[in-house]
Amino acid sequence: MSRPTIHLLGAALLALLLAGCVATAVDDQVPLARPVEFVGDPDADRTALAELVSPWIADYVATEGADAYLDDAAYELRTRYLDNGHPFAQVSYEVAGPDAPIRFTLEPGPIVVLGELTILGADWLGLDYSSNFFLFPKRSIGGSNLAVFTDRALRDGMDALDAAYFEAGFLDVQIQETRVDVDRDAERAEVVVQVREGLRYKVGRLELQGETALDPEDLEELLGPFRARSYNPRLPYDLRNDLLELYGNRGRPDATIEFQRTVDRESGVVDLVLQVQAGPEVHISEVRLVGNTDTRDSFILDRMELEVGDRYSRSDARKSFERIYRTGLFDRVAVQLVKEEGEQRALVVEVEERPSQEVFLEPGYGAYELFRIKTGYREQNLFGTGRQLRIEGALAVRVRGAEIGITDPDFFNRDLTADLSLTYDERAFPSFTRAETSTEFSLRWPWSTHLEGQVSYQFRATTIFDVDVVDVELPDAGDNVDISSISFTPLYDSRDRLFVPQAGQASSLKVEWASPILGSELEFTRTTLKAARYISFDEEGNTVLAMGAEVGAIFPSGDTDSIPLQERYFTGGAKSVRAFKQYELGPVDDNGEQIGGEAYSLGTIELRQNLGPSRLQGALFSDYGNVLLNAEELLELKDYEGGFGFGLRYVLPVGPIRLDVAFNPAPKSGQDDYVIHLAVGMPF
Repeated sequence: MSRPTIHLLGAALLALLLAGCVATAVDDQVPLARPVEFVGDPDADRTALAELVSPWIADYVATEGADAYLDDAAYELRTRYLDNGHPFAQVSYEVAGPDAPIRFTLEPGPIVVLGELTILGADWLGLDYSSNFFLFPKRSIGGSNLAVFTDRALRDGMDALDAAYFEAGFLDVQIQETRVDVDRDAERAEVVVQVREGLRYKVGRLELQGETALDPEDLEELLGPFRARSYNPRLPYDLRNDLLELYGNRGRPDATIEFQRTVDRESGVVDLVLQVQAGPEVHISEVRLVGNTDTRDSFILDRMELEVGDRYSRSDARKSFERIYRTGLFDRVAVQLVKEEGEQRALVVEVEERPSQEVFLEPGYGAYELFRIKTGYREQNLFGTGRQLRIEGALAVRVRGAEIGITDPDFFNRDLTADLSLTYDERAFPSFTRAETSTEFSLRWPWSTHLEGQVSYQFRATTIFDVDVVDVELPDAGDNVDISSISFTPLYDSRDRLFVPQAGQASSLKVEWASPILGSELEFTRTTLKAARYISFDEEGNTVLAMGAEVGAIFPSGDTDSIPLQERYFTGGAKSVRAFKQYELGPVDDNGEQIGGEAYSLGTIELRQNLGPSRLQGALFSDYGNVLLNAEELLELKDYEGGFGFGLRYVLPVGPIRLDVAFNPAPKSGQDDYVIHLAVGMPF
């Protein structure tokens, strides 16, 4: 492909990308049951207007011309203007004949800016805080982002303010607009809202009567926060629900609670009396499992917080449900007591199992691997234990490999995920081929919602052949290098999506230590830091700025003076600096062969833009990175190379198919002016 052709392709994609950002519609871009024209307001988004009236036009055609549907369409159009700061907007329509387009005349009128919002009488909340309930939309006017007046925002704000007062016990509050002055000529609105707070009601006497059964201290611990609290009509129901939860956790699932309230309108005091019938204290006579045809009983029972002889607890039953459902083996889980009387009852655990086996054959193509095929077998519920077995193999022009592994997602019945794998990987690098056989055992556990930790032990035996490198200390071609190492990795991930993230961040820091103490022939410490951040510029995630950075270094120690080829860093490629082919960025020997390095760094920034309602996405990106011979040079910030380019992606549920074209602005001898990558998945 010639350079002019590449530049034309880039210009076309850039045009598509910009079109996705700023496109405006014509009337016929939305399929309608009958043609529609919009007259007036040249700035209107006609595609959006056509989508808005589409249902009403369809009903109009289906009813053979019932004008009520066109009235509704005109009302929706006018409401759209009103909600965008055009309080004087008018919309009319005309139907010239049975075959003529329906013509809507748009008269938006001026945009009216919100001048001053005055709130009187809001002594409890205060003016500044009360104003926060009024969310008037903002528009760009004369280079400034100004709030515009809409009646909907005014009404919504008054409702929200009323709800806040009511929640705080002001049951008689009244909130009214006393003045709304909209000056058409000045294009400005002045609003005054009056608050009449009234009494603030509070809880007075709070008493339990009847068969309370429980320890008075436990009851008072629950009732205490409700005493002298501001009263609203929802409070008795909240109190009853909390009491029922307490009784349920103390083995009394049949407890009933009714309440009576007495309201003194003069003092604002509300007395509450709750009548309690505690019911019997229930113990578990048996745990009965239903529906687990493949899963062992012991697997489910190990995840139960309740067992035979235990006093029933509603919270423990809920935790049991969560632990069983979280295994991912069941479509449905129910944990409930048998509905019968008495103090001894059966606890029934009913499950509906998911299919657990999968055989797959996946053809594919990658810019580096070229044509590839991956096949395998997966079992998600091995022998009914909930453990996961995988047997996979891959064959490509430049890569081949196989893996057998087993995962226990609930190791020792704790929040530990254990994994044991045996892997073979043979991979062609630009200046040699590496074959590696490894076994690894890892433990992974959650620290918080987004933070995890992982520790691993790995033994790997590597050999290299077809070596073209000279002037570098290497083990003899064909000799094995055995490495035994342990590593620790904290991982943080708050991305909103796994394959095509639009917001959040992901980062990890892996520290690996190899030593003769562990049986390793090499001694070193390797540290690798990766981070990515995603920022969406709109609520729909149509425009996303993605930024990524990586840095890694391997430090030889002890009797290890240098790091052999198979353990060095090589960068460049579809998920690195895309202006270079796979593994072709970095130091070379006297013959121009890649020799890798002991340290590398990478920074990339990418603007991603959805191209309309289709699955297509365009991107503009820039990548820069380096590979350094010695880890001690990492802080010198030298030898950076990079490029920029554009990409086109077709987004699928399992990730995008990605085409990237990257340019090297200053290619050196032996480097390409541009590189094209076809890959699956985002670069980071």
